[in-house]
Amino acid sequence: MGCGIQDAGDLPTGKPAHRPGGVLDHGPGVVGPNARHAALLAHEHVCQSRGSGGAKGPGATVMEALDQVWLFSIGAAGGRTPGGKRVAEIGPLPVKAGTKYTAQYMEAIFPPGAETRPHTHPGPEAWYHAAGGVCLETPEGKAFGRAGDNGFIVPGDRPMRLTVTETEERRSIVLILYETGKPASGLDTKWVPKGLCRD
Repeated sequence: MGCGIQDAGDLPTGKPAHRPGGVLDHGPGVVGPNARHAALLAHEHVCQSRGSGGAKGPGATVMEALDQVWLFSIGAAGGRTPGGKRVAEIGPLPVKAGTKYTAQYMEAIFPPGAETRPHTHPGPEAWYHAAGGVCLETPEGKAFGRAGDNGFIVPGDRPMRLTVTETEERRSIVLILYETGKPASGLDTKWVPKGLCRD
């Protein structure tokens, strides 16, 4: 499974703990014309080592992240994929009817205190927390996410800045479901954060 380093808005401004840039990018995969039916993001743990590609079904993505192998799919609530152990369902994902989307899955490992630059995505961003806590600032205010919660979703085109809180590094798996044909991330937002997550 080839991976490259994501070079977009989710890069932290602090020094990452393990990965260069803090984010390991699996690469994009087109969701297709039925993206309007995407109800949620399903994470399924396949196995502890490489070689689990046989469990991959239609529309699913296999990725090695956080020291294990995962199977991801976007579909209706309660959906199952043979060979996988359900870990979390995150949704519903706010998408536009009739719009094609591309799914980009990433592993994110940031040290305590790291921040992303203010950025946007042309589609929802969702993540599953395996460890650590984060504070997300948007024009609407701030919200918190921690390991053990039911994931986190940010609607598309919403300016945001993420800050890693507490004393443990953030270890997450991230989905950016962006409109096909557009950049996955943008840094040209004119929004200026108020520093709400630094309080």
